[in-house]
Amino acid sequence: MPEPVPTPLRRYVFTLTKADHEALLKRFERSISVSLVLAAAVCVGLAWGAMDPGWFGELALLPVIALAAVVLYGAALAWRAVARRRRAARWTPPAEPIEVSAFLDRVEAREGARTRVYAWGDIAGVSSDEGRAYLVKSHDDVVTLPLQAFGSRKALRDFVLFCDERMRATDAAEGPQPAPEAPAQVSAAALPGGGAGAREAVEFTLTGEDARHVEAALRPAGSSAPVRLPVAALIMGIAGGVIFGGPVWLAASGPADTRLFAGALAAWLGAILLTFLGARRIESARAAQWPADDPRRMPRRIEIDEAGFVSRGADFETRIAWAGVESIRETEQHVLFITRWKEVYAAPKRCFSDAEAGRAFANRARAYKMAS
Repeated sequence: MPEPVPTPLRRYVFTLTKADHEALLKRFERSISVSLVLAAAVCVGLAWGAMDPGWFGELALLPVIALAAVVLYGAALAWRAVARRRRAARWTPPAEPIEVSAFLDRVEAREGARTRVYAWGDIAGVSSDEGRAYLVKSHDDVVTLPLQAFGSRKALRDFVLFCDERMRATDAAEGPQPAPEAPAQVSAAALPGGGAGAREAVEFTLTGEDARHVEAALRPAGSSAPVRLPVAALIMGIAGGVIFGGPVWLAASGPADTRLFAGALAAWLGAILLTFLGARRIESARAAQWPADDPRRMPRRIEIDEAGFVSRGADFETRIAWAGVESIRETEQHVLFITRWKEVYAAPKRCFSDAEAGRAFANRARAYKMAS
């Protein structure tokens, strides 16, 4: 007698577009290094000065370098956008509609004759934005479900919550019971949202000061700490003037060969200086200058339970299973969740009732990760 075919709990049929693929590519793009752009701008500006003795002798290199930096940074942004569009243009949409079926124990994504099967325990994260939901197994293995598959944003959010619940249920069934004790562990009742089996949670809004503390905590030992943007600009200006001013001043009245040598020397020294002393500080300072409409400034809530942690906001939600968490770090100001793809989620300790509650939250998270 044939076995009955299981009926999916949820089923979605849709067609992906180039816009969906381009959004996925953009989601995993790396930021452009300001230090590399400035180093290249220094070389361009001083090379121009070496070739044009009039500019070199008049100490007009800094405007040239600034203009070169603007042009190079704009060109880098444009090149990245063009490269993303070209990759999206080369991508061929599936000839047939994609069917995603969610079962109690797995998710199946069928594209024509190809079917990808994911156990709930293998999915590292579930997230969503205004137009799409993402089931992430790895950086190169993502199932994208566009808004058209759901019909409304409420249905999209319901799907994310459903996946969240299935991941929690699977991890709870497969994980060892009970969870091992962590150092200085406290009962769930003493944590926000306490109670047996409940999620512990903290609500907060990050600030620029939080960004500076997190960036400093993640820097390698011995590296310089981030500074504020005006201070970084002042350091860069003084250092650049000292390094550039000496060779330029000495060679301004010399022969052309001397100016060419001085220009090459200043370009080499200036690139090293701006890259490792000035530009790095500018880059770290810029990371802490979040505009008012930056998504990282949005009020959010981080919840932890046996399955992983969830970062929720007014119009977004990201679910990360403990298998996708590389480490949980604790500083004086924050509890940091660092994923395997190097994303950092910070929970400020100031948002807890006291310092002990913040430590208990971190210890509970470590215990959940150890148990999973």
